Amino acid sequence: MTDIATGEARNTLAPVAAPTVTDMCSSSQAGRPLSAGNCPDPVPFCGDIVPLKAWRAVTVRPGRMAAIVASVGTTSTDWSTMNTSTIPRAARTDVPAHSEPKAPQQRQAVRAGGLAITALVVVFGVLVALPWPEGERYSLTGALAAIALELAIVGVLLIVTLAGGVGRSSGWRAMGAVAIVLSLGTMATSITHAIAPSETSLTVSNTAMFVTAAATFAVALRVALNGSWRGAARALPLVAASWPLIPFIVTVLEQGDQPLAWPAYMTFMTLSHLAIGLTFAISPQLTERARR
Repeated sequence: MTDIATGEARNTLAPVAAPTVTDMCSSSQAGRPLSAGNCPDPVPFCGDIVPLKAWRAVTVRPGRMAAIVASVGTTSTDWSTMNTSTIPRAARTDVPAHSEPKAPQQRQAVRAGGLAITALVVVFGVLVALPWPEGERYSLTGALAAIALELAIVGVLLIVTLAGGVGRSSGWRAMGAVAIVLSLGTMATSITHAIAPSETSLTVSNTAMFVTAAATFAVALRVALNGSWRGAARALPLVAASWPLIPFIVTVLEQGDQPLAWPAYMTFMTLSHLAIGLTFAISPQLTERARR
C-alpha cells in the first residue's frame, strides 16, 4: 500500500502471531501460550502439533511421554512458514544392527557334530564285529575301535557342554570340560596300547575308561535333570552313559558266566551312541533351550 503523503510503499499487514490457547483450545484460557497444562483433553486441534496419543499422555500420565515419543516420533509446526515436519523415532542402540539369531547357527553345528558321531560309531561297530585274532590277547582292530568310540564320546560331550545341555552354570561347564579332557586321556591310553600292547597299557587304558565313564555319567545326569534340552536329546546321553550297568546285569542274569556280557556291552554301546548321533543329525532343534 502507498502512503499518499510521502509516496512511499508501506506494509500495512499485521504480523502473524503464533496461535494461543484462544485459537486452539477455548476462550476460557485466552492469552496463555499453548502448553500441556493449558489445553483441555480432548483438544480437537492438538493433532496439528503432536499426535493425540502423545498429547493425552502428557496431560494424563506425564511419565509415559518419553516412551510414546520414542515409539511414534514427534510432529512440530513452523508457524512462520506453516510447514509441518516429523522427527523420526530414535534408533535403538542396545541391539547390534546386524545381529543374527544364534539358533540356526547352533542347529548347523549340532547337525554336523551328529553326523560325525554317527560315522565314528559306525566305524566302531564294524571294527568290533571283525573276528578277533586267533590266540591273541590284544587286537589292533580292537584298539582302533576304542579310539573311534572315544572320539564319538568326545563329540557328544562337546555338544552337551557348548550347546547348553548342562545349562548356564559355569561349574557344570567346567565339569563338561573335565570329562572331555578325561576322554582325550583315555583315547591316548588306547593309542598307546595299540602301538605297544602290554598288560600295563591295558590296565591303564581300562582304568582311564572307568574314570571317564564316571565323569561322563555325571554330565549326562545333569543334562537329564536340567531340562534345557527336550525329548531324545535330553534322555539318550544318560542312557548311553549307563553302559557299565549292562555287563553287570548280563553277568548276574547268567549267574556268573560271561559269554554274553561282552557282546551285550558292545551292542549297547553301538546302538546307544548311534541313537545320539542320529538324534543330533536329524533333530538338532531338540538341543535348543526349552521354553518354560
